[in-house]
Amino acid sequence: MTATGTDIAAPAPPAPRPSAPEPAAPGVYRDRDGDVWVRAEHGWLLCLQNGVAVDTTTVWQWVDGHVRDYAPFALLLPS
Repeated sequence: MTATGTDIAAPAPPAPRPSAPEPAAPGVYRDRDGDVWVRAEHGWLLCLQNGVAVDTTTVWQWVDGHVRDYAPFALLLPS
């Protein structure tokens, strides 16, 4: 039996990113990609992305469902 182009299985779809609750406690967190975030009372600040410092004066107004896409989070330093 010989293989034809129709015998090749299609690639599997990418696995969905895990969903987890956003950490509620203020502190410094590392996400699944190794990026460093600060959870403040007024929102999230992204501090390091791919090891490069970013503008920490910009608050990401992500609440309830957006930052959790980068879970799981590891607490590095509680506030």
